[in-house]
Amino acid sequence: MPVTDLPDWVGEQALPDNVWYVKRLAANDTRATKGKQYGPYIPKDFLFRVLPSLAGVTDPNPEAFIEACVDSHPDCRTVRVVWYNNKRTGLRVPGHVGHNSRAIDDPARPTRNEARITRWGGVRSALIDPDSTGALAVFVFVGAGTGDDARALHVWVTEGPGQEEIIEDIVGPVEPGRGVLWHPGSVSDGGASPGRFLTSCSMTREQIPEAWLRRFPTPDEIVQRAVDLRALQDQPADERLLRRRKCEFEIFRSVERELELPMISGPFTSLDDFLDRSKTILQRRKKRAGRSLELHVRAILLEEAFVGAETSTMISPPTGACAPISCSRRRRPTAIPPFPPNG
Repeated sequence: MPVTDLPDWVGEQALPDNVWYVKRLAANDTRATKGKQYGPYIPKDFLFRVLPSLAGVTDPNPEAFIEACVDSHPDCRTVRVVWYNNKRTGLRVPGHVGHNSRAIDDPARPTRNEARITRWGGVRSALIDPDSTGALAVFVFVGAGTGDDARALHVWVTEGPGQEEIIEDIVGPVEPGRGVLWHPGSVSDGGASPGRFLTSCSMTREQIPEAWLRRFPTPDEIVQRAVDLRALQDQPADERLLRRRKCEFEIFRSVERELELPMISGPFTSLDDFLDRSKTILQRRKKRAGRSLELHVRAILLEEAFVGAETSTMISPPTGACAPISCSRRRRPTAIPPFPPNG
C-alpha cells in the first residue's frame, strides 16, 4: 500500500526547493529487456543539476549515493547515481567503480556516456519490475532546487490512467522517450522538455495575454484557451466537459482578478460609481455562465465529428486536433436525430 494518496503526496513534494523529473519507464529502465544494465536513465544535464558535485569529476564513471524511497510501493534504500562516461574518457572500468577506482585502457571503442540510478533491489522494486514498463514515474530530488546536491530522492510509480492524469495535469503530457523537468519554485523551467507546469488553469498576471489585460476576453476566447490546456482527447466526453469547464472558470477568475481588483480597491467618488462597477462585473459573470456550457458542448461535438457542428463559427477545434471536415482519418460522423413529431 502507498504511504499516502497521490494528491497528498504531490502536495508534500511540490516544494520550491525540490526538483521533479517525470518520465515513462522504458524497457531498458526496467528488466523487460533482461539486459545486464538496468535502472532508470536520466539525462546527464539533469544529473549535474541535481548532483552538481559530479559535474566536475574527471575520474571514470563518477557516482554518488542517495537515500531513496519509492512511496507508491513503500520501499526505501540507498541507491547509486552513476554517470557512465567511458565514451568521454576513453577508459573502461571493470565492475562497480568509485572515484578512486583504477582505470584500464578499453580494448574496444568506449560507447557509454549516460547516467542511471541503480541498486533498487532488482525486480522486487516497482521501478525495475518489467510490468512497470510504460508507467509514469516521478522522481523528486529533495533540496536540489537550492543549487546544492539533492539530500534525498522520493519516487512515485503510477498505476492506471487516473494517477497519470493527476501528474500530467501538473507537468503536461509526458511522451515515451522524453522526460519532463519541473521545478515547483518557478512557473516554467528551462529543461530539455518542459511541460506546462500548472497544477490548475489559474494564471498570474505575467501568464495572461497582454491583449486580455487591455480588453476582457470574450467567452469564446476563454473557452478556447481552456480547450487548449485540457485537450484530453483520450478521455470520455463527459470527463472532458467537466474538467474544461473547471479550467475555464479558473482562467476567467484569474483575468477578472487582475483587471477588476485594482478598480474596486481604489476610492469611489460616489455610490453610483460603485454600483455601476458591480453591475459590470455581475453582468460579465452572467454572460460567461450563460454561454459556457454551449461553447464547451460544441467543441466536443466538433471533436466527435457530429454532422452539422462544423457549420457554427463560435469556436475553433482545440490545438493539435483537426476539424472534422479536414481529418484524413476521422470517426464515422454521427447525425443528430430529429425531434419526434408532436402528438
